[in-house]
Amino acid sequence: HGLVAEDMGGDVQAVPISALKGQGTDKLEECIKLMAEMMELRAPSDGPGEAVVVEVTKDKALGSLTSIIVQVGEIKVGDVVVAGE
Repeated sequence: HGLVAEDMGGDVQAVPISALKGQGTDKLEECIKLMAEMMELRAPSDGPGEAVVVEVTKDKALGSLTSIIVQVGEIKVGDVVVAGE
């Protein structure tokens, strides 16, 4: 597909992660945010928000916490989120 990792002279970041062991997800999130900022990626902010869930954790005090990537619309802190199809 023409993808070449940065460590091999390309322009695609490779981030080792393990969802089972919970390793590398912070680094992946950091890299996604950095690339989105560098590429000036912005989702259209009109209408209801749609997003992809990247990570979900459970906190005794706060309940379910999610890391998401917004694709369309705007999602604010405190908005109700419904996951699924």
